[in-house]
Amino acid sequence: MKTKIFLALLLAVLCTGMQAQKKKAAKAKTATKETVTTAKPEEVKPVDAALYSYAQGILLGESLRDHIVQRLGVDSTYLETVVTYFTNPMPEEEAKHQYAITAGQQIADQNRKSILPTLNFEATGVRDTNLTIERVYCQALAEQVLRQPTQLSADSAKKIVAQQREYFNVRYKKLNEDYLAEHRNDPGTKVTPSGIQYVVLHEGTGPKPTADAKVLCHYEGKLIDGTVFDSSYQRGEAATFPVKGVIKGWQEILQMMPQGSRWRVIIPQELAYGERGAGAQIPPYATLTFEMMLIKADAK
Repeated sequence: MKTKIFLALLLAVLCTGMQAQKKKAAKAKTATKETVTTAKPEEVKPVDAALYSYAQGILLGESLRDHIVQRLGVDSTYLETVVTYFTNPMPEEEAKHQYAITAGQQIADQNRKSILPTLNFEATGVRDTNLTIERVYCQALAEQVLRQPTQLSADSAKKIVAQQREYFNVRYKKLNEDYLAEHRNDPGTKVTPSGIQYVVLHEGTGPKPTADAKVLCHYEGKLIDGTVFDSSYQRGEAATFPVKGVIKGWQEILQMMPQGSRWRVIIPQELAYGERGAGAQIPPYATLTFEMMLIKADAK
């Protein structure tokens, strides 16, 4: 099994290695062509098998190292361990057992880093809550994988998950509505007919974007609890995009902003991502707050 795994890895890097060799060969084609075509058949000699094998290892070894570290994610500290197992592969049955251990560990890592936070987010709007208990969740996973008797049917499980999501959505929608009502009358706050709230932090003197324009903006977007879900400031680079290519709330407010302005804007969920939310960052019914700076009203 380990031999097969290594062969698969070797094949994965063959393209890289062979392509590099072909490029070098293409550059040297003119120089080598005369040698190849003028050699007599009796003058062409084979090389020693061990020497040939070693030479191929030299040519492919660097590509394999890059593949192990960069593509497979193996810490370079453990390269000797990798080498030990592809130079002295374990018996097939032992390799199957080791492969199963590795697969189990990969699933555990995915659960902790991605799956559990996503399930928590869908049910509570926060990725680091403890609603999804890892031990209990994994017990149910194990029962399904091993086809053992379970305490819930699939239909019952779906209803429980749907109930929690409905609870969160109703509660979260109310929290966001309360947030809008609370800040509506803050000093300096203006409200558009559509319900967008904004505060002018700095008023620019340039032109306003049209609906068909591309704009250059710096911005930071937050949920009502202060969680930053997107920030051009953190990326260190302003963003260019068409006015028609963003959420409705942005389309409306951008066309109101003179170039050079910096505003704080609160956008109701129906003018943002609504009941669907957006990915693993913005829950359904989320009111979004932005600090926006319009750098260019027509960034062609």
